[in-house]
Amino acid sequence: MGGLADQLYHHLTRHLGSVSAAWSTDQAGTDLGFQVVEFAPSRIDGAVVYSTVGLSDYVLDSLSADGRFRLELIMVAPERLHRSVLPYVLGDYARMVLALRELPDIGTVVGNIPHLGDLSTMNTLYLGRPPYLAPDFARFRTGDLSVNIDWLLPVSAAEATFVDAEGWAAFEKLIYGQDGIDPLDYDRASMPL
Repeated sequence: MGGLADQLYHHLTRHLGSVSAAWSTDQAGTDLGFQVVEFAPSRIDGAVVYSTVGLSDYVLDSLSADGRFRLELIMVAPERLHRSVLPYVLGDYARMVLALRELPDIGTVVGNIPHLGDLSTMNTLYLGRPPYLAPDFARFRTGDLSVNIDWLLPVSAAEATFVDAEGWAAFEKLIYGQDGIDPLDYDRASMPL
C-alpha cells in the first residue's frame, strides 16, 4: 500500500479499531480487486464492523453530481454475525458498484442480495451515512482526493418502498429517531410505516 491507501487505512483503524481479518476473494475464490476487512473488537458495543479497503482505488462517475468519486463501504452487524458470510455480502455489493462504475446515491436500495437472507430478516440493502461514528469519519480527504465512506444497512422490502417514495432523509429520520428501533438488529421487524 502507499499514498491514499495508507492514509485511508490509518483513517479507518483510527475510527474503527484494529483489523483482525481480511478477505480478498469471494466465496468461489475469485479475486475481488479490493479487500474486505473486519475490525475487532469493534468500537461500537455489541457489534462487528466490516469495511472495504481498496474500493477507493477505482474512480466512479455519478449520475446525480458532476465529477468523479471514490467510495469505501462499511457494514455494522450484531456481534453474533462475527465469522459469518457477511464479508462476502459486502464484497458482492462492492463488486456490483465496480461493475456499474457509478457512485450509488445515498438512499439507494438493492434487493435480492445473495446470502443476506441467511443473516437477517431483512432482504434489501440500503446505502446511507454511518450514524454511530464521528462526523469526520464518512468523508475522508487527503490533498485533492476525497473518499465517501457509506454504510450498508439491511432493510425490509416495505422500508425500501418507503425510501423510494419518501426519500432517504425521511427514512433516516424514522429509523434513527424512533424508540425501540435498533438499526443494528438484523432480526428486527419491519418498521410500521
